[in-house]
Amino acid sequence: DSDQSLLQVNISLTEKGEKHWREVVATIFDYCRMLEAIAKNAKEGSESDQAVLERTWDEICTIRQLNFHQNSPNNAFSFAPSVANSVRTNGTEKCLSLGSLLNETKDSIPLDHFFQFLQRIHPENCIIERCSKSAWKEAQQNGEEETAHDNIFGFQNEKWYGVKYHLCRIPPSDVLDWKKGRDVTSTKNLHLPAENLFIPRDLSLC
Repeated sequence: DSDQSLLQVNISLTEKGEKHWREVVATIFDYCRMLEAIAKNAKEGSESDQAVLERTWDEICTIRQLNFHQNSPNNAFSFAPSVANSVRTNGTEKCLSLGSLLNETKDSIPLDHFFQFLQRIHPENCIIERCSKSAWKEAQQNGEEETAHDNIFGFQNEKWYGVKYHLCRIPPSDVLDWKKGRDVTSTKNLHLPAENLFIPRDLSLC
């Protein structure tokens, strides 16, 4: 996307959950580490990990392909600009189908790329955006104007709408905690999704 991010995770929290946002972030990185370990084991010959990744990949491909073939026509007013932009970026042959994984199967899982991708997801390489009243109160309580190169940290005003926001470094202690990971008790329930039994196998009624 325009921000050049590898991965975006959007999570809505209750007020109670917002108080534990650091634990939420820790869980996300724990899950990424779990995925990396599974991918590594699969690369090294683990048949069980290879099988679960292939099954998950096959389900993703099937859902994408179903969405492509069973999709209803979009409103022309929104469809035309999106296709025009896709043609400019992806060419005429793939402007409609790109991302639908039409030619992929469970045997075509890009395991090497998947593993390399996961290796790039770590706490030192992330941006955390919090949008809540409590986050703003924290910024007001703790956020004396920070001085840094080009004055990018501290309280700022958005260029076009003048919305005020606060930008700060992630505390090194938080980065260290997320990098270290939590104990086994806290992560024992993390796992890949179970087999999706609700993917349609027969489309004769469609």
